[in-house]
Amino acid sequence: MNRLIWLHHRSRRSILVLLLFGVSVFHFLATDAQRFFFTDIFNTVLIVALFIIQSIFLKLFLGTSDLRETRSSWRNLVTRLGFLQPLVFSIVFLSVQLLTIRLRGFERLVSLVEDPQSFAYYSLALQISDPATYVHEWLALMQVPLLYWGGHLATHLPGYPLLIYLGFQIFGRSPQSVIWLVAVLSASATFPLFYLARRVYGRPAAVLSCVLYSWIPAISLDLPYMDLTVAVLILTSLLLFLKSSESNGKNSYSVLGGLALALAAFLTFASAVLLVLVLIIAVWTDGWGRVASRLLGFLFGFFLPYVILELFLGVPVFEAAIWAYRTNQWFYQYLRALTPSVWSMENSTFLFLILLGLPVCLIFLVAVFRSLKAVPHGVHGDIFTLGLSLMLLVTVVVVRLELARVAAFSMPIIVACVASEITRRPVRSLLMHSLTVSAAQYLETYAYLSQAILLSRLLGYPVA
Repeated sequence: MNRLIWLHHRSRRSILVLLLFGVSVFHFLATDAQRFFFTDIFNTVLIVALFIIQSIFLKLFLGTSDLRETRSSWRNLVTRLGFLQPLVFSIVFLSVQLLTIRLRGFERLVSLVEDPQSFAYYSLALQISDPATYVHEWLALMQVPLLYWGGHLATHLPGYPLLIYLGFQIFGRSPQSVIWLVAVLSASATFPLFYLARRVYGRPAAVLSCVLYSWIPAISLDLPYMDLTVAVLILTSLLLFLKSSESNGKNSYSVLGGLALALAAFLTFASAVLLVLVLIIAVWTDGWGRVASRLLGFLFGFFLPYVILELFLGVPVFEAAIWAYRTNQWFYQYLRALTPSVWSMENSTFLFLILLGLPVCLIFLVAVFRSLKAVPHGVHGDIFTLGLSLMLLVTVVVVRLELARVAAFSMPIIVACVASEITRRPVRSLLMHSLTVSAAQYLETYAYLSQAILLSRLLGYPVA
């Protein structure tokens, strides 16, 4: 009887995966994405080759994911592969991004960076000569009414221009450096993503997370916008907190995690919603006394840089944050009054979910539904998924606009939840399911990239 139930569950899951793949194939063909994809045959061949290489490594790493089934002579190799796995997938991801940039047209991305109407951070970074003075001036101007300065920039701290300024020191003082900076930092997020997913969901989910992360349509579409740079800080912050929450974890890890989140919030206020997920994890973790001290250490690390700036350096960061929130509310009402069909919270939320790619989006919604049912049981992975869904809900309420771009830092965590749903039970067809969903996301990415003009109208900002 149990055998029949297992076969029924396995068959149902296989049908679902194949159905999602079929939908992605139809989406790819219906948007005529093959015409866009084959505009550069050399590029196309390289991208397909990278997907095949990625699939080979996926098979290899999934095959060595269970140490109990490996011979002792392979244990050292598998241990070394623990570091090589995120490195390999990071290199493949970066290569895919660079080829996608070439396919979209490098000149288009450069012109987007140089356009102050759609990407003002670059022109502001060119004006920086003394970073400390620049921060003082920016925070002072944030308290000036919106009509007199800055437009939407008055809703942000000066993190992005400063990050571009630092990128100038590495890649040179040119718009191309912005593209390289975003591509490298988004690829580096693969490392904390792998270790975070492995810690929460296990090694198979960690491996699949790295693959799926390469094929999220919004991540390719968001280049060269700066929002992709935040993910590596968010993932590192959460990973450090989870590491500190272990029975033998150190409080210093939680403080470092808080500092990483503080740096992310300096780039974009929205990233502070990670506190919601951290709080939920802390409440549901065994050993409340130990975890409470780690949570306090995390909060200490988060607020420490801003307290130092406010009290010792005289930088009005908290007052500027209040003004930024007011400006954001005004800006939302203003844009929504101009174009309700584009600038609405409902539209932004829908685009955020749909730009995850249909398979990832639907599987994530399934994972959220399952986590709601599992709350009374206190399962760690389910609580993690539930905490993420609540974090996204807060993000929607606070940000309201441009969620597809501003909330991009949460996409790797969503990918980890989806990977856990696919690898939740050790079925024999795990590799086939992983490859099928990855291939579906691969098709989704180029289906959306082929519709850049349409998406620019829907999103309200230009997509190259």
